[in-house]
Amino acid sequence: MEGVKLCGLWKNKTKEGKPYLSGKLGSAKLLIFQNERKQAANHPDYTVFLVPGENKPKDSSGQQTNNGAPPDEDGYDPLGRDIPF
Repeated sequence: MEGVKLCGLWKNKTKEGKPYLSGKLGSAKLLIFQNERKQAANHPDYTVFLVPGENKPKDSSGQQTNNGAPPDEDGYDPLGRDIPF
């Protein structure tokens, strides 16, 4: 098969125990969920989300710091403390 490998994917489970796949694409997170709203054959089986990465501040040792920023109104936590679903 010809093509360009984008990333590897890992099996995970949400807090509710639902399976999903995740990977890193550069600094962004790639998340793939089964489409639980599928009602017709022409609806997709899976939905893919690309969550942009954030440039986190680093301390003097080069380690990323946690500035305590809360998740936004959509539940996305730019500090990556948890996947909000």
